[in-house]
Amino acid sequence: MNKIYVQLICFMVFLVGCESIEDTYSRFSDEGMIRYVGKCNDLKVMPGWERVELAWTNSIDPTVEKIKIVWKTDDQNVRDTLIAGDVENCNIKNLLDGVYTFEVYAVDYDGNCSLAEIGHGRPYSYVHEEVIGFSKVVTKYFQVKNNVILFFDRWQPTLKEVTLSYYRNDQEIEKKLTETEVNGKYFVLREIDIDKPIIISRIGTLAECPDEIVFEPTKLDLNVRTFTNDFSTQVKNRYQVNNINEETFFSSVTELELDRDLKSLEDILYFPNLQKVVLGKNRYMDPDYVATGETKYASTLEELEKSLYILDLAYELAGVTVECYNGHYISDADITGRNYIQKMGNPKLPVLNYLNTEGWTISATVEDETGYDSHMEYLLDNNPSTIWKPRMNSSFVQTHELTIDMKTEKTIKGFKIAQKAFVQGDGDMPYLPVDIKIQTSSNSISWNIPLIAEENVIGNSPGEITVLELNKPITARYIRIKMNDVVYFQQYNTLLGDFVVFE
Repeated sequence: MNKIYVQLICFMVFLVGCESIEDTYSRFSDEGMIRYVGKCNDLKVMPGWERVELAWTNSIDPTVEKIKIVWKTDDQNVRDTLIAGDVENCNIKNLLDGVYTFEVYAVDYDGNCSLAEIGHGRPYSYVHEEVIGFSKVVTKYFQVKNNVILFFDRWQPTLKEVTLSYYRNDQEIEKKLTETEVNGKYFVLREIDIDKPIIISRIGTLAECPDEIVFEPTKLDLNVRTFTNDFSTQVKNRYQVNNINEETFFSSVTELELDRDLKSLEDILYFPNLQKVVLGKNRYMDPDYVATGETKYASTLEELEKSLYILDLAYELAGVTVECYNGHYISDADITGRNYIQKMGNPKLPVLNYLNTEGWTISATVEDETGYDSHMEYLLDNNPSTIWKPRMNSSFVQTHELTIDMKTEKTIKGFKIAQKAFVQGDGDMPYLPVDIKIQTSSNSISWNIPLIAEENVIGNSPGEITVLELNKPITARYIRIKMNDVVYFQQYNTLLGDFVVFE
């Protein structure tokens, strides 16, 4: 008997497992069987240029007559279309930017819809981030007289065509740039009509977009200047101006003095009336140190090859000459053959009218330990052989804040800062500071920044003098200076020869 029961149970399970496909989409209600239309599956959303292509797999339901496609964006702008029931792809064109929801339904002969197969996608358009970020080809450009110098990005594999259009003698010229020309980094448009448009046109592709894209043309605006940060900062500090793009300053520059490390000299091409570039004139180095021939502290150019090309062009197109002091930026080997570069020696310190420091006092927030004298008063004696030197420590970087009280208000035109005088083999050299913060006050309560920047770079070769000149005189009684320790082999210290005020 038990054997008969087991066989009966197995037969009933077999009947359940053989439920028809039709039964899969069928349910029952009080009024009888409700039948659902077989749905589409495996929807793929493939964005293209202002379009989206959809692909899916149809069901095997024989009652399907049509496929309905609905697409909508977050603002609920809904559109739909009906296509033949045996089609398994659709190309939806003329789409605006946005993230779309796509719903694909199977529709039977009675107009009943299946459950939706849902996907999401965003078409490519001019406002798409990948399109905006596509190579502009031209990364920077300069006008020199009636010439335009173009800097190029490297040719990208996704670039198909680049066309440069401009005018010469009222005739439009269209030039298709080659991969070799673009990879050449620079290109000069000579003797062109500056008042007419210069346009870059690009055709290319994106990694996930199947369509070739004609990108929006780029019109070069010769009035736009994009200075590199280090160049801009250096010019602001040297000439004490807030904005080097300000037309009065910008157009007035005929000689440009540069003294600190730079990535490149390219931005000299922006100055329309430039006649001379002066390199290293304001780095007053100790003659004894210069005599050693050591170049460790010389100002450098990170992109030397580009900078030399720029100087060559500036001379060729505008007659710009160069003075180079103490081997800063450009070596003797690179000067050779460039007759427009004049090799200069060690610059001479200008005559300055120093204030009498008699009766002045100076104090520090980091006080000397008992039995140790850092000699703060030596900062005021205008003698770089005598120095202020706090005690070295091996624990942490300290910020040294010193306040000078001149006892009465004085007229100030600037500050002379001197490193410790050069001594061959001096163990103090690694701790020479590279920058200093300066503030002034009339009451020691409210403090002002007398220079364009509070923090200023100073020359840090042994015995070097830095002159920081204000753009106009000020009056003050107190001067506050701040310097941080320099780290060398896990030791922390700093020192300074002089901090002298002139009027």
